[in-house]
Amino acid sequence: MVGRRGLRLYQEVNSHDAAANLVDRLWAGARRVGAAAFVPELRHNVYDDHIPFIQAGIPAVDLIDLDDPDWHTTRDLPANCDPASLGQVGRVLLWHVYTLETGGP
Repeated sequence: MVGRRGLRLYQEVNSHDAAANLVDRLWAGARRVGAAAFVPELRHNVYDDHIPFIQAGIPAVDLIDLDDPDWHTTRDLPANCDPASLGQVGRVLLWHVYTLETGGP
């Protein structure tokens, strides 16, 4: 869900409603590391794997590109993944983990 060419990750509504501080932090991290795939706009309202965490009181964010035309089709193949897209997500998550104690720059 985060590897396609032309990746666009919008802020997911349930994530934003339940953990706005975490969503804001991740998108701020994306700006810091130059991850342009992270779009600072609300777009989708998704009931996904993150909801049980939110219901249990654990902040969770759904990073998902629901506009991928290949998702859940016969074209949903590793060959259609883009290392640059995966790299952007990886850099944001690493930034988050490595700056967590200090709250980030």
